[in-house]
Amino acid sequence: MPSGIIFSNGHTWKQQRHIGLTSLRKLGLGKKSIEHQIEDVAQTLVESFRQTKGQLFDPSFPVLNAVSNVICALSFGHQFEPEDENFQKLILALEIIVKITGDSFHHVSHFFC
Repeated sequence: MPSGIIFSNGHTWKQQRHIGLTSLRKLGLGKKSIEHQIEDVAQTLVESFRQTKGQLFDPSFPVLNAVSNVICALSFGHQFEPEDENFQKLILALEIIVKITGDSFHHVSHFFC
């Protein structure tokens, strides 16, 4: 029975780690071009924080946009404008998946602990 990445060990874990690292390197991990894209996204995030002028705000949306844009840059080779309708649909789908997965993982982890 496959145990996945989280619960694997030994030879299976080494194989999965190798595949994961190889995939990330092919996507650009460790290359200077990725660093520049991340810096650009981080600068955009800092600017959105600056625009609040010290007022209280929920940072989850700008942070989610920033992280998602870095992942999109790695996966698709380009970033999206925050206002892009398709990008917003992707963000909404990710939020739903995280909520469902988070709840499920919470219950599974209690089952094993």
